[in-house]
Amino acid sequence: MPIEKADVLAVLGDPMLRRIHFSVGPINVNSSEYDKVADYIGADAIQVKPGRSSVAIYLPQINTLRTRRGEPPLGLDARTNLVHECTHAISDINKCNVTRMTDEAAAYLAQIAYLLLLDPSITEPPIGLPIDNMSRLCMKLIDKYRIGRTEGLGAMISHDDVADLARLVHAIPDYANIRENEKLAADGVSLSDDEAQEFYRLQLSRFMSQNMSRMDAEDVAQMLTTKVRGVAYENYVTWDPELLELAASYVRGGAAQKRATQQKLLRIFLTIDQSSATRLLRRLSPPSKGDALSERFNSGFPLPARTALLSALQLSR
Repeated sequence: MPIEKADVLAVLGDPMLRRIHFSVGPINVNSSEYDKVADYIGADAIQVKPGRSSVAIYLPQINTLRTRRGEPPLGLDARTNLVHECTHAISDINKCNVTRMTDEAAAYLAQIAYLLLLDPSITEPPIGLPIDNMSRLCMKLIDKYRIGRTEGLGAMISHDDVADLARLVHAIPDYANIRENEKLAADGVSLSDDEAQEFYRLQLSRFMSQNMSRMDAEDVAQMLTTKVRGVAYENYVTWDPELLELAASYVRGGAAQKRATQQKLLRIFLTIDQSSATRLLRRLSPPSKGDALSERFNSGFPLPARTALLSALQLSR
């Protein structure tokens, strides 16, 4: 039996991926983005097809992931290869304006970070072969930015470090025919009406199961009816003074007030339009020094509350 859709979804559902959270320029590599890839696959907007090559490959032009030859159960190499290719899918879905080498740098960092989480005993390869030189630098950057550790959540890889890694990727013979400054063809993943309905169902189900009680989930499900989702969004005020006041209310309030404030913010974040949600997400995650709203959000809300609120912004609409 070849490697199929269910095998890819099993890798994307690995709890280990929740420990990976970093960014390379506009490419955000984290479990929420991998969940999004999984839901695009689940809705068949991204096709998974068995391949005959020794490695998997994501083809953005046709929104297709071709798996490598072989059969389940998947070994370390096959699983980490899928994470690499699904990182390319993250860039495609989000239409990231980067070079192909920057995209490869992000994918290799994710792949090797996942490998080290699965097998921490792996050591740096010797200097010499281009693939080994690239892997060595990945491992050094993973250690430098604490990727895979609690203190490394939200790490932003510097431009210089990305450029150094991209150069080593380009030195690998498989990438020799790609120009160093060649742009990534990331044009997004479109959804048909049926795919959109299934994708949103998967996203909402995931959000509610991860972040909400049964009562909250029923409330949000009622609020986000097909009519509301498809026709209009509630006209909540999203200017900074309003959000800053809600954040202050959360900080100074007791348990009941904190819950009420978080629920109001959830409603706002779930029902604003896509462009507003995208702008807020970029401001709030990762923390932005000098941005009062970003600083208040990241200092005033505990991690579980921040995760729920940011997840609401990440839902496609």
